[in-house]
Amino acid sequence: IEILNSSIDWLIKNDYSVIRVGHHGSKNVKLNKKVIDLTDLKNHVEKEILSIFLSNICEIFIGSSSGAKTFAAIFGKPILTINSAPLSHSLEFCKYGISLPKLYKMNNKILKFKEVIDITDKEYDYDLNLNNYRRDSFYSSRGIEFINNNEENVLEATKEIIQKKMSNDFKENENQLKFRK
Repeated sequence: IEILNSSIDWLIKNDYSVIRVGHHGSKNVKLNKKVIDLTDLKNHVEKEILSIFLSNICEIFIGSSSGAKTFAAIFGKPILTINSAPLSHSLEFCKYGISLPKLYKMNNKILKFKEVIDITDKEYDYDLNLNNYRRDSFYSSRGIEFINNNEENVLEATKEIIQKKMSNDFKENENQLKFRK
């Protein structure tokens, strides 16, 4: 959540309200004092109802590949997904999504997304298709590390999704189209 600090500050400076949703077990962090943090709500039912309601009325939704973004997608809201893994969770099932997936590193080399999808486990002689595995232990046992997005990348993506929302232009650029192939 700390990598969202610059984005939160920018959003608040530009007259957006920022509301944090999530479960009680969410990481306890110091946020801008203008952020409404619902993760501390004790009543689970109220928290879930508020999360659904806010997902319906929000301008944009920023989050990880957790389940919280699902409601925003159902309601057709623009979603910025950050630090998503596995790779299959990076491509939104909504029309208006931007994703910054984690990068995969193996043998001191950052893997191309195609390599992540096509890698095989030579020891067992089968395709791994790394874009579907969810457990960190699966990756670490094979010498694969994740590289998280940084605060600057997230801020630029935040500005991009706001610009796309304001202009109602979610056409994919050439690099985005290549990523989908």
